[in-house]
Amino acid sequence: MNKLSISLGKPFGIPTSIHWTFWILIVWIIYTNASQGLGGIETLWYIFFVFSIFGCVILHELGHSLAARRYGIKTHSITILPIGGVASLEKIPENPKQELVVAFAGPLVNIVIAIILFLFLSASGGLNLGIGDVEEVTHINGDNFLTTLFLVNIMLVVFNMIPAFPMDGGRVLRAILAMNMSRFKATEWAVRIGQAFAVLFVFWGFSSNPFLIFIALFIIISANGELEHVRSESYLSDIQIKDILMKDFTLIDENSPLSNAIKVLLNGQEKQFLVTDGKNITGYLTKNDIIQGLTNHGEQVLVGKIANPNVTWVGMNQAIKDTRMKMLQEGTLIMPVGQQNKLEGVVDFDNINEFLLIQSARNNH
Repeated sequence: MNKLSISLGKPFGIPTSIHWTFWILIVWIIYTNASQGLGGIETLWYIFFVFSIFGCVILHELGHSLAARRYGIKTHSITILPIGGVASLEKIPENPKQELVVAFAGPLVNIVIAIILFLFLSASGGLNLGIGDVEEVTHINGDNFLTTLFLVNIMLVVFNMIPAFPMDGGRVLRAILAMNMSRFKATEWAVRIGQAFAVLFVFWGFSSNPFLIFIALFIIISANGELEHVRSESYLSDIQIKDILMKDFTLIDENSPLSNAIKVLLNGQEKQFLVTDGKNITGYLTKNDIIQGLTNHGEQVLVGKIANPNVTWVGMNQAIKDTRMKMLQEGTLIMPVGQQNKLEGVVDFDNINEFLLIQSARNNH
């Protein structure tokens, strides 16, 4: 199904695409117009209008992304969905003032678009609709296209600034709360308020616009996911690598056959291993690497042939929270601890998650 997605290139170096589910919206527009007896030209105007709205949504998400870049935060991608756009940021700024800037940057783009359209329409005498008239527009055409787009941008600002976390307004709310309380407590309050709005969206959706129901589900699922993430970060605050250092681990020689690694995997609890040439750490091996290597090459292939050579060293005093984030960003499950090739222990993703479970149990006791 991903083949139906369309890449829009990399504006400002950010991969941007239209998700395949977006076409469900286009099909729905065509079906609705046909059932109302509208002709092909009128349907094309509607489709062009929808693409114009989502062009504004892309600019909105670029606003978030470029504001985040200002603080050294990368954006992996921007994806356009039927319910809006999603900018996949590397992380959300922990500094409340920075989060406030990043959260408001998106709606600010829509405000700028609305101002530009307003000035153009005022100069050309084309501003012929009021705010209350936007829902009365039954046909999109050349006469009302820009005016309606202007009004939609205003509505996007108003809707996005509803304090329903993790919508922009909810993130603004969380940032303001975090200036006076812990980030975890601020997130808890923002999530509760967001869930209340989600319930209102469900009722509103059943009575008017079904897409609001999908937005409500997005709010509930995303908010709970981010709350768990922030809770995990709170458990890891002030915890360093040395506090959960693993000293009981197995090194696998890069010149040994894969069969040796299979034996170690089956005979113990370890799932990730560092690979060595006898003196230096040359890579790492995961359970999936072993299974894939066995499938593709057989058990006599040398470990060094299938090991991942991209090893990242971490220091004893490095924060676990930062290490976990780096693991997620790099897709790494194990890291050697110490100075380059002066191995003092290892830290792996499973070990960090076990620590989180223990901390959670301690806090719930």
